[in-house]
Amino acid sequence: MPIFRGKQLISSNSDYKDSARVALRSNLNLAASVTVIDGVTLSDKDRVLLVKQDYAAENGIYTWSSTTRKLTRTTDADSSDEVSAGMRIYVEEGTVNAKSIWIVISTGQITVGSSAIVFAKDGVINTADLSGTYGSSTKSVTLSIDESGNITAVSESDIPTFTAGRGINIINGTISIDSTVLTLDDIQTIDNKNMDGGEF
Repeated sequence: MPIFRGKQLISSNSDYKDSARVALRSNLNLAASVTVIDGVTLSDKDRVLLVKQDYAAENGIYTWSSTTRKLTRTTDADSSDEVSAGMRIYVEEGTVNAKSIWIVISTGQITVGSSAIVFAKDGVINTADLSGTYGSSTKSVTLSIDESGNITAVSESDIPTFTAGRGINIINGTISIDSTVLTLDDIQTIDNKNMDGGEF
């Protein structure tokens, strides 16, 4: 038995499927020709994961044909006994979805072709090293987090500070604004107003 057929048999009977080369997180017309998905030019027999079809029953694992330039369901995920809650697949390449892991979260018996197949992003293997210590008394930290809870970017920005002077006094956490200080519209004045906590 060829090695590939052996892998395919194992993949068919398991929640852990052979990896896909790319994934698409927007609707694709399955009747139309396609050659590029997520920035990757497809090759014959590439496995493609669709997770955001308008008709959720079309979600799943597909194989691309260089002859037809279309997708058909893979033989290890084209029947009801091969697709169930907990099915997982790793995506190898792509501008957006490279190194991501997806899991089926649909409940109950799934009938391929008619039941909604709902995928959730289970994680991603980050290639960027974001380790380090961030933030300080003068820096705030902004985290970018994807839908699976992974931190994808970290940035710092200066924390605005108030400086006493020009009619503004800060004493023990109380900001006092002199009556000569104008509001931002340069029309109205604030007469001796006190604000605690440093918030306007």
